[in-house]
Amino acid sequence: MKARCAFVFWFALGASVSLRAEGQAFASPASWPPPPVAEVRIEEEMPLSRALREHKQAHPESFLPATRWCRAAGETRHRLAKAALLYALRQAPENSPPRRVAQWLEALPVCERTPHYRWDAEALEVRPWEDRRLAAGDRLVFFPRPQGIHWLAPDGTLLLAEFIPGKVLQEYDWMATPRAQADHAWLVRPDGVRQRVGVAAWNENESRPRLMPGTLVLPEYGWWQASPVLPQLAAWLNGEVRW
Repeated sequence: MKARCAFVFWFALGASVSLRAEGQAFASPASWPPPPVAEVRIEEEMPLSRALREHKQAHPESFLPATRWCRAAGETRHRLAKAALLYALRQAPENSPPRRVAQWLEALPVCERTPHYRWDAEALEVRPWEDRRLAAGDRLVFFPRPQGIHWLAPDGTLLLAEFIPGKVLQEYDWMATPRAQADHAWLVRPDGVRQRVGVAAWNENESRPRLMPGTLVLPEYGWWQASPVLPQLAAWLNGEVRW
């Protein structure tokens, strides 16, 4: 971006393609989150609106609500949190669900996400008090419009299900298995919203959220008691650090 941003473009033909430098991929084996269309590394401090405007011209297909602003200042903190999660998950027996979670977690890169909910360059330019500044070393990761819903199966693997507009979480057919084995589930949305909801018959009316494409559903299966880090895992996947 005019010598002040470094662009990295990724073109994925399959889930096995490496999408990031430094030996990591910004997608799990189940392609969550989806392969990014571009990454911008900020080389010099600048307004967020400028970076968004120049990226939009190059990649108008990006789904801006899913944009991840990865702060350079938080990279070490997020990496240490990931290491702590992996250590906790690997205390479970070999080939157990927590160990499978550790396998796809290990493939994800660190990114302490800066909360921000306005990604329209024009709107930021007329509301300068919301036009935050990117620091040198920060990264903006842009994703395509997500497809489907990802959910954690009882064996610890991630599965992809069809997104049905207007349908609440508890009404999906594939939720029959999680509802029989878990009372609650964590939702991690691509726009940075994270919440815990009831999914069992006795508490499903506490919250009946309508999902958005790209949502990750993490049911609280009984085996999490052996590695009680699901709330921290949901936060980490959302770009947060919560201990």
